[in-house]
Amino acid sequence: MNTPVAKSPKLISVQILRAFGVSAIICAHIGIAIFNTAFVGTDINPGWTNYLYGCRSTIDMFFVFSGFIMVYIAHAGFAKNGTVAQFLIFRLSRIVPIYWVYTGLAVFLTFLLQQSPVLEGTGFQYLSWEAIWKSLLFIPYENNMLPVENVDGITIYPLLVVGWTLNYEIQFYLLFALCMLFRMRTGLILLTCIIALLSVGHKFCPPDYLELYFWTSPILWKFIIGAWVGYFYVNGIRFPNIPSSVVTVVCLLAFGIMFGMYSNNIHPDTIGFHAATSVLCAIIAVGMVLTRLEHLKAPDWVVQIGDASYSTYLSHIFIVIAAYAILYMAGSPSVPEAVCVGAIVYALSLYIGNVSYQKLELPIMNFFRSLYKKKQQA
Repeated sequence: MNTPVAKSPKLISVQILRAFGVSAIICAHIGIAIFNTAFVGTDINPGWTNYLYGCRSTIDMFFVFSGFIMVYIAHAGFAKNGTVAQFLIFRLSRIVPIYWVYTGLAVFLTFLLQQSPVLEGTGFQYLSWEAIWKSLLFIPYENNMLPVENVDGITIYPLLVVGWTLNYEIQFYLLFALCMLFRMRTGLILLTCIIALLSVGHKFCPPDYLELYFWTSPILWKFIIGAWVGYFYVNGIRFPNIPSSVVTVVCLLAFGIMFGMYSNNIHPDTIGFHAATSVLCAIIAVGMVLTRLEHLKAPDWVVQIGDASYSTYLSHIFIVIAAYAILYMAGSPSVPEAVCVGAIVYALSLYIGNVSYQKLELPIMNFFRSLYKKKQQA
């Protein structure tokens, strides 16, 4: 049987972007924590906090390269018997178990803090059975514990707050698996049409229909942009004559524009906004994998950060919350103290993320995949 999740060569350029993306997210959360500990309750409103929201643009890049990687690892499995089930099992075994581990940790900590005023400063929410089962099953629901909207006008976060992006990931995997029943180009055209229809439907969907409003968001265009870049990549389409210096400048400019669009927490969940940011994402994705930058080299530690980016993304929030909760309870910290703690938290987040990747994510993933392979061989 053809394997849709074959062992593909590691793309260093993608790992560099993963490392950069997860670092930006950690720094954004550290910045928010610095503001909440050193500036809340004062008359000072530092202007740099507006730019923390610009790091949200790296979430878009994660979605783009998620779409790219799906095609990159699964292109041989389109229109082949049995590959859809294998694709889903292999992807879900990578994403779901470790997410459930950290969701369980969030539930445990929330239970401990349930009667504490500290809970409101963590971003975690009051426990309910609805919150637990919807978080575990990737079903969106409104969480008013956080002030930052992630869908136009609505705050939709699971118990593990960073897990809201996983709701979109799982949705894309299911749609992608459906389209794997066809040949690759036909499947991607079908996938594009489905996402286009969902995006149009979003415009007419009342926000009261929360799940449907979330699942029709035009943010899904980021996945399909990445999938088509993956299609070009696996079909050998390259632009080798563009100088690397030009590509680098264009990519940095595209990211800078997108960063600015997300700054000040202004990011309407509209077709126009996501169309514009999708174009910018496409420029970056094409530049990183279809030009000479495809052959970028990086130190091993950068690649390791990229490898562990998913575990780091899930786990870092606990480290940020714990460190700044302790700092806040110890007294009113100065800005230099909060920044120094931030540097330690950043390094510790990367370290714990790598440990989580090596000791939790990979062993759990390999366990479930080995079970599937044994069942297939029986």
